[in-house]
Amino acid sequence: MTEPLFSRDALSYKADDVVAGRYRITGVVGRGGFGAVYAAEHTGTQQAVALKMLTTSGADDTEAIARFYREARITAGLSSPHTVRVFDVDRAKNGPLFIAMELLKGPTLEQVLKRLEAAQRIMSEQQTLQIAISILSSLAEAHAAGLVHRDLKPANVILSHVPGSDPVVKVLDFGCSRTVDSDLTLEG
Repeated sequence: MTEPLFSRDALSYKADDVVAGRYRITGVVGRGGFGAVYAAEHTGTQQAVALKMLTTSGADDTEAIARFYREARITAGLSSPHTVRVFDVDRAKNGPLFIAMELLKGPTLEQVLKRLEAAQRIMSEQQTLQIAISILSSLAEAHAAGLVHRDLKPANVILSHVPGSDPVVKVLDFGCSRTVDSDLTLEG
């Protein structure tokens, strides 16, 4: 068995834990095979952020670490209002790598579609086009930078609530993306 890469696992954080001396955990957004996403607050600015933390199984996870840093760089370099913004990337003391990004509030497109299906309704043509155009705007910028998302699905699109405005469509999770000439992401 491989020795753990970090002494603290990405799934072990709780409310009020402070990460890297500047992000206080306020809750759990989600957990999965990649690690965890936590709601947090920057201790200096009190800005709400989402912290995406990487779970690794050991020192042999250099490829996962490379993908993680690459996702942070890729996403931070995109400026479309329809792409989640990245603020910071670092490693927690004795803990996992993390990306600090904007904390989005609102349902995923997957949740919206499931609610419509349960109510035996469909999305209006106008709303469908607005969502599609927003997604395409995010992807067009990524493609112009030579990136292919590779994991675009309704669960990776959020209809973010913005006070006084219509929901803003945001594309998430560029972790499976790759540049045209990259081989860091495994097939399948």
